[in-house]
Amino acid sequence: MRRPGTSGRTTAPDPQVLALGREGCEYDRMCFSCDHFAADPSNIADIKTEIHTCSITLQRLLIEGDSDLEPHHVAVLSARRDGWRRMLTLLSAHLDALTPVERDFRTRVRTGGLNLGGGATTSGPAVLS
Repeated sequence: MRRPGTSGRTTAPDPQVLALGREGCEYDRMCFSCDHFAADPSNIADIKTEIHTCSITLQRLLIEGDSDLEPHHVAVLSARRDGWRRMLTLLSAHLDALTPVERDFRTRVRTGGLNLGGGATTSGPAVLS
């Protein structure tokens, strides 16, 4: 999961994780429950993928049903899926609350149509503050 300020890397800003790598994280893909986690709308696609992965894995576990660890895995995957669903709902609500001007500005910054200095890139008109 990308975090704001990490330029697309998949490490969280948690000092323990940065020092130890992915193996140092105690949350195991449940970043939403970590105090160091911050999400923004750019994470929505990753969050939807995580929800889908959890749902598919849960279905597979329930169909196969051979493992003594099935109850544990089902509980963990269900909690992970539900946590990411809550995060998706929260991010969607924030996006829905934007005015059309804010939404357009956010989209133009994200797609490269506007640089943060306020000038236009070659893909869009100049915007003066």
